Amino acid sequence: MPKVSICMPNYNYASFIGRSVESVLAQPFTDFELIIVDDASCDDSVSVIEGFSDSRIRFYRNEKNIGRLKNINKCISLARGEYVTILPSDEVYTADSLAQRVRILDEHPEVGLVFSAAEYIDTNGNRVKEYQPFDGDWVRSGEEVFKTLILGNYIVVPTAMARRECFLALGSFNEGVATGSRDWDMWLRIALDDRSFGYIDTKTVCARYHGRDAGLYYDRTNIRGMNHYMIIRHIFSNLPPGKTHLSYLEPCAIDALAQRMLAQAQIHMKAGDCELARKNVGLAVAVKGGLIKSWKIWAYFFISSPRNLRLVKSLPRSMKKSISETFLNI
Repeated sequence: MPKVSICMPNYNYASFIGRSVESVLAQPFTDFELIIVDDASCDDSVSVIEGFSDSRIRFYRNEKNIGRLKNINKCISLARGEYVTILPSDEVYTADSLAQRVRILDEHPEVGLVFSAAEYIDTNGNRVKEYQPFDGDWVRSGEEVFKTLILGNYIVVPTAMARRECFLALGSFNEGVATGSRDWDMWLRIALDDRSFGYIDTKTVCARYHGRDAGLYYDRTNIRGMNHYMIIRHIFSNLPPGKTHLSYLEPCAIDALAQRMLAQAQIHMKAGDCELARKNVGLAVAVKGGLIKSWKIWAYFFISSPRNLRLVKSLPRSMKKSISETFLNI
């Protein structure tokens, strides 16, 4: 059996998948299988995939579209490797991605999942930004990770490599919880199962920003915030018997979510999307009712009207900066 199973779900990414496959086949670490499951694409994806000739590639095509999450779970169900990782077909590995993560799992049998820093690129492969959630490599217990991870997801999906036994024990991504945030739910369940986590402070993946990126879609809407609230409630309603002492973190997680929504409101307000900014603030108030007593919340609603926002933008830079800093920390 291969050491690593790389799961690559695909749907209509003919313009990206060739580069993704090339980044896998170019890895110095070679003990892997690449499982590509095409979800009934209607572009040239199949011809691009079939253009590769490598015995490590296992290619499957769904007769009909089953949806993104079901397709990911199908990939995982086909995995035979000791370790499993997901590489969306629009993203690419860095030069030594597999070897770095395999090394951590080999050296630390207590680690159930390892993840890393990442780089974000645009459609043409140009760097957009770097993502480095921590300084320095580390290995931490599952409970220690849970206490920080429940306050907000910091694991970029393609950087995560988990032992297949984690999926066998806990099941794959939960199709019964909120869409768009099931990876966070999965990582939290692994942490609650007393699996340690490892972090590599080196970029192992280039994640791609583009017009069809699901993550950007959730950021441009209020869906991500609502999903995160559902995840939080689901996790704390289903704590394992030996982890009920962690229930004290639920209000902390909800408070952190409310703060993220207010930060999103500021971003959208700056971009001129007053309607979405108001929805962000509304969700923050919905999950943390006490915010309604804050004068800053009412000021948010006042400033985020199109007319008043134009007035704020006409103010001197120093005044705009003062207003921005005031409303970011409610």
